[in-house]
Amino acid sequence: MKHRDIKLIDKDVDGKKLPENKWSLNVAISRESKTGARDAWVRNGGYFAYKKYCELVVPNHKPDDLVFPHTPRVGFRNLLIRANLREDRYGRRRDSKSLRHYFIQMLLARGMNIYDVGKQVGTSPQVIEDHYSRGYKSTQYREVVLDQSVIHID
Repeated sequence: MKHRDIKLIDKDVDGKKLPENKWSLNVAISRESKTGARDAWVRNGGYFAYKKYCELVVPNHKPDDLVFPHTPRVGFRNLLIRANLREDRYGRRRDSKSLRHYFIQMLLARGMNIYDVGKQVGTSPQVIEDHYSRGYKSTQYREVVLDQSVIHID
């Protein structure tokens, strides 16, 4: 992925400044990807993370520069290590797959249907149902995932 593939969205179609909580990223995923060309929308936190990354890590980047100049796995692993987040409090290693799993679970918990989740992450609704929903109906999922009795904050 190159910097030109990422668009910071902080204005509406008329050029009017959006409120900060509506800022987002649009990431154009190339047709060479596993599931083909598509746009992915990253919520508000991704906007600020990308801006800070550009300011602190690659202040002089050019549009055709790679966002991560090495493989995404290595780059993400190094980022987790530097941020002291490579392992959770139980010693389990974190990687891009663990964040993908969390992201999908949160979309389901917020009530997004499996078809839209599948489109957002580039996989089939059947995979979402088989591997992420754990047999819960969408109406039950929010209660299960957000059950306060099992949420532990590091």
